[in-house]
Amino acid sequence: MLGARMKTEVEQRPFQEQDLIQSLPADKRHVVFIDVLGIRRALSMGNSDVAERRLTGLSKIVSAVVPQYQGVCAHGATDFFLLWSSQPDAGWSTALAARDIFREYFDLNDAENKKDVESAYLLRAGLAYGDVKELAKIGGKVTYSILLGDGLGAAYEIQATRKGMRLFLAPGASRAFRPQNWGENATYKTNIKIDRHHDATGALEYSDIRWVGYRKEVPPRLRRADKLFNDAVRAFRQGTIGEGIVQHYQQTLCAVLGGCASPELLVKYLTYNDANRHARPFLGPIWSTAWLRLFRAKCTSFLLDHRDLVHEKFLKMSGSPMIADVSLTLVRHNRWRPLLRFLRSGRLRLNPRIRK
Repeated sequence: MLGARMKTEVEQRPFQEQDLIQSLPADKRHVVFIDVLGIRRALSMGNSDVAERRLTGLSKIVSAVVPQYQGVCAHGATDFFLLWSSQPDAGWSTALAARDIFREYFDLNDAENKKDVESAYLLRAGLAYGDVKELAKIGGKVTYSILLGDGLGAAYEIQATRKGMRLFLAPGASRAFRPQNWGENATYKTNIKIDRHHDATGALEYSDIRWVGYRKEVPPRLRRADKLFNDAVRAFRQGTIGEGIVQHYQQTLCAVLGGCASPELLVKYLTYNDANRHARPFLGPIWSTAWLRLFRAKCTSFLLDHRDLVHEKFLKMSGSPMIADVSLTLVRHNRWRPLLRFLRSGRLRLNPRIRK
């Protein structure tokens, strides 16, 4: 009887090809895969209320941000969100929407008193350019929409390759930021900053969009990233989280620090947390980011006025294991020799071609 009833229901509402209500041809577009970090752990630990708060908060932010950018579509799932451009040339707006979502979601940490550090408000995303096919179907009373194509696959893969709250760019995705794609919105071009990171051979390792903001927006976000990292180190020392989770907070701090333009703030991170032996295994990238950001053309006047302070920090850094990480980073960006020259002679000459 049960089998008969099931067969009858299927015969009453069979899925037909005419139920296809939307099937857009594959097209070259930009797509962003946003991974909501901490959701799976919260659910596995029985903290469904934590997962719900984070997803609810993110949904409100996405609903407020996306309508501000024409041509951007969004879709949410259990622990991720998708953004994509409805038009091939709307990639710049998709990137700006993702950047704004990152900022507002990260700022929710300021009012959160967390017990589980991994469940902080963090995102990780990949932006790619490729074939994207939007498909929507209806069968009976069930409707669903899916996104297909190598663009979505590339966005997912690039975000999964590294740690931290970063908005990674897949190869070829930066075509959205070419002048011919901006049209009347050329003023937006100055609002997208791409940071390129190189390996020990000098080859491009990865690129990401700087989401942290500018001027007054940076210090409070830097304080949040700093606190989250220290909380993660403390939890790691207590054995409640693994090393990989600490690296998420390490790289998040690096991402925020990479957007800091204040030399007064950067000085603190030249030898940051050196006295904390539990933090030392994770400090190399943080120190490297601070030295690289401080030792650039825009900070020339500050360096000249604070040569003794920089020299003191250099001596402390030279006597630590982090010297290798810092020196390699500065060498790759043509900063190591100018730093040594500056410390020896008191003069400062930076490569004028690099002014990021």
